[in-house]
Amino acid sequence: MIGFANPLLLLAIPALGAILWFFFPRHRRQHLLRFIAVVAVLVALAEPQVTVQDSQEYLVFLIDHSASVRRTSDVIDIERQIQLIMEEHPSWLFGVVGFGESARAIITLGDSFSHLPVENKLDDASRLDKAIELGLAMMPANGANRLLLLSDGQFHGESVAGVTAAQLAGVPISVLPIGSEVSEDVRMSSLTAPSEVPSGQSFELRAGVSAQESTPASLAIYRNDELLSYDPIALALGTTSFILQDELEGGGFAEYAAVVKRDNDAFPENDTRSVLVQTVDKPSVLLIDRNGATLPALLSSIGVAHVTTDTVPDLAILSTYKQVILSGLPLIDLTGSEATAIEHYVKSLGGGLLVIQGEAEVRGFSSGPIDEIMPISYSAPEKERDPSLAIIYLLDRSQSMRELVELKAKIRILREATAASVFLLPADALVGLIGFSDDHEWLYPLQPVGDATEIYAALQNLRATGGTSLYDPLLDAVTALIATNARVKHLLLLSDGKTIDMDRDYPGLMATISEQEDLTLSAIALGEDPNLALLSELAAAGGGLFMHVVDYLTLPQATMDITQRLGNSRFITGDIIVSGPLATGADYSTIPPLSGYVFTYPKAPSSVLLAAGEDPIAATWHIGLGTVTVLNTDLSGAWSEAWLRWPEFSRVFDRLLATTEPLVESSDGFFPSVTLGRDSAEFLVDARSETGGFANFLHVEATLLPDGISLQLQQVAPGIYKAQFPITEDGGYAINIVDQSTGRSARYSFSVPYALEYQFIGRNETELRQIASATGGAVLPEDALEDAVRSVTAAVPQPLFPWLLLLALVLFLIDLAFRKTRFRRLPTLLRNTAP
Repeated sequence: MIGFANPLLLLAIPALGAILWFFFPRHRRQHLLRFIAVVAVLVALAEPQVTVQDSQEYLVFLIDHSASVRRTSDVIDIERQIQLIMEEHPSWLFGVVGFGESARAIITLGDSFSHLPVENKLDDASRLDKAIELGLAMMPANGANRLLLLSDGQFHGESVAGVTAAQLAGVPISVLPIGSEVSEDVRMSSLTAPSEVPSGQSFELRAGVSAQESTPASLAIYRNDELLSYDPIALALGTTSFILQDELEGGGFAEYAAVVKRDNDAFPENDTRSVLVQTVDKPSVLLIDRNGATLPALLSSIGVAHVTTDTVPDLAILSTYKQVILSGLPLIDLTGSEATAIEHYVKSLGGGLLVIQGEAEVRGFSSGPIDEIMPISYSAPEKERDPSLAIIYLLDRSQSMRELVELKAKIRILREATAASVFLLPADALVGLIGFSDDHEWLYPLQPVGDATEIYAALQNLRATGGTSLYDPLLDAVTALIATNARVKHLLLLSDGKTIDMDRDYPGLMATISEQEDLTLSAIALGEDPNLALLSELAAAGGGLFMHVVDYLTLPQATMDITQRLGNSRFITGDIIVSGPLATGADYSTIPPLSGYVFTYPKAPSSVLLAAGEDPIAATWHIGLGTVTVLNTDLSGAWSEAWLRWPEFSRVFDRLLATTEPLVESSDGFFPSVTLGRDSAEFLVDARSETGGFANFLHVEATLLPDGISLQLQQVAPGIYKAQFPITEDGGYAINIVDQSTGRSARYSFSVPYALEYQFIGRNETELRQIASATGGAVLPEDALEDAVRSVTAAVPQPLFPWLLLLALVLFLIDLAFRKTRFRRLPTLLRNTAP
């Protein structure tokens, strides 16, 4: 069978033939040899290959002898199968490559095989790329070659490079999965702690222990080789987390190590993790607070060192803190520059922000620059289930409202006061207007405000006439609100006279109003002789405000005051039950109720930590490089008195503050990170200016501790500085960073875990199947190794282009000789034919 690597070049042959046939009709024979030579060159450039079956079979076994395989597979059984195959097929040429961290030829092609060598030291890595490279080098080029991989599929390094090399060489890799899951293994999967903690402040170490089955074990925690705790633990299948509290005094570093043990542990190499923690004297929390001593005392009770101020500092000062708490500062008072500084602090410098907002902080605030980084919104999303507010105005239009006050009719003042109130409502609020006298009518049915144009037009139809009958319009309004889906429902009643229907069931109606938890009623008594007793009782039953306005000219201000409380403040009060992830656990199951909170909507993709029903009480999200958490209630005691008296609240607050821990380590505008390799590590520093932009052309130096190795960082991208250094052993390390050009400094700690070989134990059959599929090999069952090897066939491609080039050269020389001979004879022919 013949194939071509570049078949498109063959299209040039008929084109050349057509040119010779049509443009040189009288010299076709003269150019025939030259044409055939050119055709031979074109065919050669198309790289033709003829596939023939090689009678000699070559097979190289790639035997994984890393630690995870040696301890979970039967090496003697592997040896027996290899020997049987070699003895049964003496005409085949076999080779054996063993690999771990490196690869070496155990048996070269054609040599005899007796057994696999005994490894005194188990490799803690598995480099498939090196094994494939050596296996390919052992076999002849263009031979009937194939590889057979025996491994658990847990590879490290550039395994893709090896598979690609096999693909390019046309060598199939068949695989035989070996190794098995080890149920007796437990391992320390993680140990985390803050890289920096203030001296004397309590902090958490979090340890993760993974197990292949439920089992008892023991967990020991050490600090600088000093035993802090030793406890028996019960492990479930998967990963179990443990938390330890500790605090450090003075400056310096402390190395923590966690060690897990169980009986008959198969891999003790993965039982230990360590982490380095540095103590600093400078507090990492800035409290911006105008509410007094509550928050400072709360922070002190959980051991958080902090600095308190009552104003927002500039970004240069903010950047020196890891977390900022904003409380007691009205959001409406934040200037544009202050909001911008906070935004850059969070998004560009990776800071954590906790906003505590009660009535004082939110009153009068609807939106602003800081709203963009908050995980909550003060306005309803477009697809919100229900409107946030529904309000019905009950407007007295009796005959007495025709009287004049300073040349202006009372009814006109009522229309203007209602319009002023509607003007303050959000566009999605539902509004209804009912005018009443002897009878009543809906001037404007309950529907969204929109631009309020239709409401203002409806108010012009309010005309004063008749007496005052209140019961039926009030019942109609209450019934309409009960049937309405809205988060807050309010009825605003304005009347100046005595009602003529006092014989109606007002007590029953008041009871109905009182039973509605989401419905409130406010009443404004107008003039000098209104029905004060009835109106005040209605307001009391509805849980709203009661106002007596004698001077009609002040009525617009009164309606606006009530509306601002409803529309802009968005406060929910009462006995409010709180639940959520932050309140889970035995110690937090009895969290006391709040007496009020700020009504907001969670933004996507924020996480709600505490909630009252579906309303967020605490929410958090990651934005930019930082984190923002919002608590929708005060901590001054107005709404949170029961919380502040609760003994466990300090621990809940500690968990709330922990949500704003920086996602990336940053100090003085430096964002360091370490990428661990096999024997070395890559250290990167993302340097930012005070405005959050890239800091370029710095002279950055670093020192690796405890080894004391000096690192010279080179700028490799805008604001990015890089260095590499060797890693000699696992454990905790720290890096001191100094910018010689600006004097800025930072510290970064990291931990080098045990080798990857001990992190993943058991077969990775998905990886093995992908290797076989990518190279045209097969996944072999363990009991059919011999048959699978026999079934592998390989064809050897034989290139034809050298022979074609030789043919073209021969034809060219013949054509050249023919032309030379012909031209030498031309003068003689001319003389013989001359007259």
